[in-house]
This record gives sequence, C-alpha cells and structure tokens, in this order.
Amino acid sequence: MTPEQFLQLTDPLPEPTLLVSGRGSILAVNRAAQQRIGLPYGAGNQTSLTSLAAESSDEVVHYVRKCSASRQMVLGALRLRRSDGEHIACRAEGAVIRPRQEHLEALLILRLLPKETVVGRFLALNEQVCKLNKENVRRRQTEEALRAQKEWLQVTLESIGDAVIATDAIGNVVFMNPMAEAYLGWTEDDAAGRPLTDVFHILNEHSRQPVDNPVAEVIRRGAVIGLANHTVLIDRNGGERPIEDSAAPIKDGEGTLLGVILVFHDVTAQRHAERELRKAARRKDEFLATLAHELRNPLAPIRNSLEVLKHFDSSDDEAVKNVHATMDRQLSLMVRLIDDLLDVSRISRGKLELRAQRTELQSILRQSLETCRPLTDFAGHVIDVSLPDEPVYLNGDSVRLAQVFSNLLNNACKFTPAGGRIGLSCIVLSGHVEVSVTDNGVGIPESNLDSIFEMFSQVDSSLERSHGGLGIGLTLVKQVVGLHGGSVKASSSGRGYGSEFVVRLPLM
Repeated sequence: MTPEQFLQLTDPLPEPTLLVSGRGSILAVNRAAQQRIGLPYGAGNQTSLTSLAAESSDEVVHYVRKCSASRQMVLGALRLRRSDGEHIACRAEGAVIRPRQEHLEALLILRLLPKETVVGRFLALNEQVCKLNKENVRRRQTEEALRAQKEWLQVTLESIGDAVIATDAIGNVVFMNPMAEAYLGWTEDDAAGRPLTDVFHILNEHSRQPVDNPVAEVIRRGAVIGLANHTVLIDRNGGERPIEDSAAPIKDGEGTLLGVILVFHDVTAQRHAERELRKAARRKDEFLATLAHELRNPLAPIRNSLEVLKHFDSSDDEAVKNVHATMDRQLSLMVRLIDDLLDVSRISRGKLELRAQRTELQSILRQSLETCRPLTDFAGHVIDVSLPDEPVYLNGDSVRLAQVFSNLLNNACKFTPAGGRIGLSCIVLSGHVEVSVTDNGVGIPESNLDSIFEMFSQVDSSLERSHGGLGIGLTLVKQVVGLHGGSVKASSSGRGYGSEFVVRLPLM
C-alpha cells in the first residue's frame, strides 16, 4: 500500500489514522489526524513517531515492534505533540498490514483516539449500557408480570366450575380446562390444533338437529354470542348432557380478532329441577281440584238437610235425628279435611309442636284400630294384629302418633277391596321399634314408591275422591314420624299385590 492509497482509504474516516513503517517513521497522516491532533497532513513527511511522542524512544520502539508482529489490534497509549507544542493523550490501536520482507520493511496502521474522545465514548457507552440494563429490567419485569398473569389465568380457568375452550382466529382449539376435558371426553393435547367442530358437537334438545357452532358465529359477527337454550352436548363417547353456552371474541388493542373464548356448563340439575317444578305444579293443580270437590261434597247434604228440617213436624223425633246425624257426619268430614290442611300448613312452616311424653305404643295402636273400625266393619276386612306382650314405651306425642297409624290403617282400608286382609304388627329391635301396616289391596306401582310421601302426590286420585280424601295423609305421616326422630318406608310388588308401610321409631 502506498501513502497515497492509504490517504484515499482513510480520509473519509472520523478517527485519526497514521501509516507507520516498521522502524517508526510516519509515512502518511489522514485528514482526521490533522484536524483533531494537529499533525501535518499528507504523505512523505517521514517524521519519526518517537520525535512526536512524549514517551521514551524505547517505549515507542517496543510498541511499534509489537504492532509490526501482529495482525491483531495492539492497544497502547501515546502522548503526541501538536503543532502548537502541546501534548495530547491518545489511545493507540496498531496492527500490521504488511509484514517485513527481505527487501521491504513492515507497514502498520495506527489509529489514534484522543483521551477526551475515549472518555466521551466510554461515557456514552456506559450510558447506553445503563439504558440497556434498565430496558432489560423492564422487559424482565414485564415478562414476569405476563407469566404471573398467565399462571393466574391458567389456575383460574382450571379451577372454575364452568368448562372453558379457547380457539385461535380461525376456530382451532388452543386451550381446554379440565372441566371441558371431562365434558367432551377429549384431552387438551388431543384437541389442540383441531377445529372446534371436531370436538364440540351440540344438538337442539327437542328437534335433535345440529345447532350452529357459537365460535363460528363469533368469528363471523365479531360480537358476544349469548346463552343458547335447550342445547344438548354430545361427548366423544356419544354421551349426552344438556348445557348452556356463550362465546366472546378475544381482540387486541387495535380491535383485531385473535381468537374466541367459549364457556359452557352442565344444566342437568337445573333441567331436573324444572321438571320437578312442573310435576309439583301439576300435582298442586290436581290437589286443588280435589280439595274443591271434597269441600263442596258435604255442603249439598247439609243444605238439603236444612231444607228438610223446614218441613218436618217437630213431633217427628226420629226423622229429625236422622237429619241431624247426616249433618253431623258431613260436618265431621269437613272438619277432618280442614284439620289435615292445617296440619300440613303447620309442618310446612315448621310450626307443628309435639307434646312429647312417656307413652305406651300398644295403647296408641289400639286407639288407631278403633278409629278405623267403622271402615273395616263396613268393608268386611279381616284385621290381623300382632303386638308385643310387654309394654313398649316411646318419648312421643300420643295424639300425633295415633294420627300417623290411623292414616296408615285408613289408607289400607281405602285401597283394599271388600273382604280383604289388613295386618298390623310391632317388632321390638335394638334401640328402636318397627310398626308394620300391610294389606292385600291395589298395591303401588314401583315408579310411585319414592313420591307417595310428597305433598299433593296421589297414586290414584279417583280412588282418593271415592273415599273422601285429599291425598295428603302420607305427607303428614312422614313429617310427624320425622319429628319423632323416626322414618317410614313403603314397599309393594306392584299393582294388585298389596302394599306395606313400615314405621321405625326410637325406643325411650
């Protein structure tokens, strides 16, 4: 490289740069070295580096030799005399560009950075490093916050009771929480990347026709889709469950759709409750119709009897007695119906109070048998009674317990044909006693065994009306027995095979 070539290459550079021979002669000085250090610009001045440096000749020669022997940058420090006589401290960076040959000496390039430039660059670099550190800290904090939010969101979505599915902007599954996995029969790994339509199948509950995918609707409209009604979810194994679902778009700050979140939950219990409410409402309507009928029936005989009394001669004592007897029977029936209604109301409101005391069970059962004696005698029923010889004592309300067993015996009489057989037995076991009332009457369908103790429930309302009842006797039985700390259970082999009611009460 000639000095002229060197100048052509280095004049555009902002750093002061020298072309130096292996003996330390300055062969060329670029424009920056002239302007910033004050060295004479140009080529061919052949000034010795040692004559310009404040350091000793040995130090300068040693540094030049190191540079001449290495193509890597060799760092050093020189204080060079400017044209005005002042010295300027520089950082030196030297490296050989042509090694020494037999007939040619080495050439090296020497870049000089004035101390103030080095300090400025250091300060600028240090400031940049500080900025980078702050930026790294900010990014690290942001990443930690995002990771914490992601973990919080993950834990939240996994712990909530609703099933959650997230999709991308085209409807492919990217996330499923455990509840969604349980409902669908798919794991998140199996479903990831699949179109939602592969894993989420829904039908109309009534028509059994496919229902539009809510996620596709959100993608199409870009808006929240509300709860779908009467929808059935078909899982991976073909199982069904009624659900309610809703979907919402996931958007960035500029409103671009990133994905969709789908939330749905099982409404099996709700559907069951709705069916039970409808069933209860229907039973209530039937009960009210029966109640109106039963309360109206005694009024006609009473009214007729009053009309007859107007035309009777007061001397006809026998006729008056018969009319009075008719009126008394009908009024007693109305009183019994109203008493039952009042008892049911008290129990429902928790207002029924027991007058519990030491009482003998056998006397209560005999009293109940006497109460239903007119019915059994009229129908010609055979009564089988089996009671313990030793007295059995309970802590209970004798009036209410007599009401329990009278209701059970009266029901047995109502639903057992003439000439049928009715049984009343009592067995003492460890800590409790069981009283059983059996009959060989019409029996109870298996489907009704669990509901016959419920309010307004009637196995056969026509039979109830034919015997003058409201169908609430078993409700009273269950509630009163429960207040005594006992239980009652019904069993039957079906229609035409009779029934059995077992009351279990704690011994005193």
